[in-house]
Amino acid sequence: MEHAAANQFGAICEELQRYRTSLRTCFTLENFDNLIKSGRMKPLVGTLLQRLGIHVIAEATEAGTIRVAGKERGEKRTFRAMTALMARSKNCAGALVEIAHCNNPSGAERMKEQILNDLPVKEVRLHDCRGLNSLYAMEKGIIIGY
Repeated sequence: MEHAAANQFGAICEELQRYRTSLRTCFTLENFDNLIKSGRMKPLVGTLLQRLGIHVIAEATEAGTIRVAGKERGEKRTFRAMTALMARSKNCAGALVEIAHCNNPSGAERMKEQILNDLPVKEVRLHDCRGLNSLYAMEKGIIIGY
């Protein structure tokens, strides 16, 4: 009996590892204050991006770092670019998508609609950012897990 339980546990661990490696994260920022304060972005660059309405689109890499995948001006272009990034990085057919937003429920709802229009996902769920996610996403930021 113990041997069967150990085999089941091992199979569950393997499945969780496969699932973990298939997960992807991308996000967009409208506010760059924390990046400026932490020295990751020059103040002039951050101010220009905010004033021009430019959104940074980034994704988590397999190595656990963050890669800037693009910059777009305006929400519609940003959301279309994010769904294109999602489609390039993973087959999203049947995927469950989680969207966390920082004080941006209407933007998150529009992002959800863009995903549902562009990708063959199973479901999109919305959440408020909490704790550390709020610090990183800043005001109006959107984080997508898929």
